Amino acid sequence: MSLAERLKQYRLEHNYGLREVGRRSKLIHSTVWKAERGEQCRWETVKALAGVYGCNAAQREELRALWLALMSKQPADAGRISASTAAAEAGKERTAAAFARKLGKVLASVPSEDYPAIAQAIASPAIRRLLPSLLAAVKGDA
Repeated sequence: MSLAERLKQYRLEHNYGLREVGRRSKLIHSTVWKAERGEQCRWETVKALAGVYGCNAAQREELRALWLALMSKQPADAGRISASTAAAEAGKERTAAAFARKLGKVLASVPSEDYPAIAQAIASPAIRRLLPSLLAAVKGDA
């Protein structure tokens, strides 16, 4: 089942019209309509709709997995790998690629004889602890 189908199912189970869901979620009704048509939307939109429908944690996680599958344009394949895991891995790859591009630009200005010292510094435990926040900062810039 797609995110669009699941959102529409929840709306119909509650006997809400699009305008009623829009009013309750503080979203424009056309945003709700677009989400139910399968167009890409923000996670905040899905969270707002989940709140209107009273979704529990398991239902929210399912919506998150479906949303990630939609955003990565990959079908949710529960038999092989969860959509949320696949999308998270794809996001990590894009983030790592952006980080590598930016690091390459920085290293282009560094003399090659300094590379061993840089490699040693990157391998240090202190730097390894900082890498997740560093990658998050890069992702924010990308």
